[in-house]
Amino acid sequence: MIAGTGSQEQQEQKHAINYLSMYDNKLLRTFRGHVGDIVDLSMSPVDDNFLSSSKDRTVRLWNLQQAGCLGKLELPPTVEGAPRATFDSTGLVFGVTAAMAAGSGHVSCFLYFYIHSFFNHLNHCNLNLLSLSSCS
Repeated sequence: MIAGTGSQEQQEQKHAINYLSMYDNKLLRTFRGHVGDIVDLSMSPVDDNFLSSSKDRTVRLWNLQQAGCLGKLELPPTVEGAPRATFDSTGLVFGVTAAMAAGSGHVSCFLYFYIHSFFNHLNHCNLNLLSLSSCS
């Protein structure tokens, strides 16, 4: 997977993720939705899901078999820079962290993620700070 390729004039491509076949070097799918530079990708260890983190203060959930994103977690305006997200070894839980504005610390949360019920979550942070939504 290649994230954020393209020139300044090609903003849509610059903020896209390209899924390439290593076997025949062909583009299999392009994932679009971020409006800021993509800084982090995390593959699920158990299935075809992956997370992307961007400077647009969002973490998006994708599946390699589908063109659109499955869900979007948007961090509040008090977040400075890009969030980081990663799956745990089970693929059911992922964590998100981001720096707060003006060096006031970090916000972190851990969400249980179940594929079949989308964002059924058990949180360990203040969800008033976060916006969880479907990408549709």
